[in-house]
Amino acid sequence: PTLNDRYWKNAGNKNLLPERSKSAEAGWRLKLYNIEFENGWFYQLVDNWIQWRPDSVGNYRPENILQVEAKGFDVKATMRTTLARALLTTRINYQHTTSVTKAAPADSWFTIGKQLVYTPVHMATAHVS
Repeated sequence: PTLNDRYWKNAGNKNLLPERSKSAEAGWRLKLYNIEFENGWFYQLVDNWIQWRPDSVGNYRPENILQVEAKGFDVKATMRTTLARALLTTRINYQHTTSVTKAAPADSWFTIGKQLVYTPVHMATAHVS
């Protein structure tokens, strides 16, 4: 836990347990002419995941989730080209992430098998410079 997680005024939780995880990641990159493609995969199994969630009156507080499985992949394509003397870079990215509660305390049984809040399953971005 960070200092904020433990000691944030009127919100911290001094009883938080540290996160422990097993993780793996793999990926590749391919460049064809002026276009670069990238792809990566990841997997994490985290015990005592720390997440800030609203309590019964709406105040956000950190708490441990017993176990979370996070896995997914991303795909990225970047194109670089020169126009006159300017470098134009265009990038598109897509990420698919599932972060699911695998184990929870008895009072949170309904979160098991559900996607974590604040973690989108699908995310796409585009960038031009």
